[in-house]
Amino acid sequence: MKAKMQYEATIPVLTVYLRNLLRLVEKARRHPKAKGLLHARLVPDQYDFLQQVQYAYFLALEAGKQLTKKAGPVFSYDEQSFAELTRSVQRTVRYLNTLRPKDFRGGRRRVAVFYDLKKKL
Repeated sequence: MKAKMQYEATIPVLTVYLRNLLRLVEKARRHPKAKGLLHARLVPDQYDFLQQVQYAYFLALEAGKQLTKKAGPVFSYDEQSFAELTRSVQRTVRYLNTLRPKDFRGGRRRVAVFYDLKKKL
């Protein structure tokens, strides 16, 4: 896959997903029962809301870093509020917006490896 195609298949898509995620975080923040939503799960074996948001921006960040070898922001994944989650997602979007198709040169020979965020925490 050429650099421009690889860029177009990842960065714009991930940016749209993260912007949609920001809207969901804002909706959750405004919900009358917002305080309990950060650690709410739809099913017992699922990540809670906070961890799902963290994992979403983690995957986007790692995709950008691994496919381009361009350093990105470092996160501690210790957010405890909607505001902190919002800032982390926004930082990730800003990083993705710095990436250009030329950054993906040689990317087709790279393999992006993802792992369980819980192991990192």
